[in-house]
Amino acid sequence: MVEGLPYSLSIHSNKRTVANPTRTRKLLETRDERILGSFKEPRACSLSPSSFARQADRKVNFIDSLVNTAAQIVEAIWPSSLIHEPYEPSLFLALPLRTFIQKVLRRSRTSYSTLQVALYYLFLIRSFVPMVDAAVLTSDLCYDARALRCGRRMFLAALILASKYLQDRNYSTRAWSKISGLDIPEINTNERAFLITVNWELHVSDRIFDKWTKIVLKYTPTLARL
Repeated sequence: MVEGLPYSLSIHSNKRTVANPTRTRKLLETRDERILGSFKEPRACSLSPSSFARQADRKVNFIDSLVNTAAQIVEAIWPSSLIHEPYEPSLFLALPLRTFIQKVLRRSRTSYSTLQVALYYLFLIRSFVPMVDAAVLTSDLCYDARALRCGRRMFLAALILASKYLQDRNYSTRAWSKISGLDIPEINTNERAFLITVNWELHVSDRIFDKWTKIVLKYTPTLARL
């Protein structure tokens, strides 16, 4: 099991996302063998004594960059995540995508390692998303298919599953309902749809997690400089 950082993601920034579609596309197009195979280590960066006083600012930038990366990944896989649907719960889609992710992470007090695993799960499911639109009209699991077409639902499902995978004690479904604004049956449906799509394969070895983290760092400039 991967150890998390000694602090949770405490998100307070309301900065507007600066989209970088090219960088996000390169991250999402990373081939699986790049994660499972060899990966060049990024150059180590030593901190000078003067930089130690700026640790608080670095932490804020670190968290803010992770939120931006999460939002850009969701938007790249599910462009429709920015579109408001009339049948959706108003509280769930009333917020901009980045703000929604920000609030969910803050309310759930998600750790860095949990978010990293959740992003990896989104990486795993991305190749199945284009297949959903073509199959939705003929599928007997239309509600599950609709869940797979919603980036916000899949982000939340990935976050819940990552939390369950890494933590011995987790929030109840009722608590996640309060955090996200979705009702309990829908959270269960979203979770089931995600699990079925990835064939229940949620295990992430330390080696894969380490390589995935380095890939995210590489394509997130602010993180790479920390």
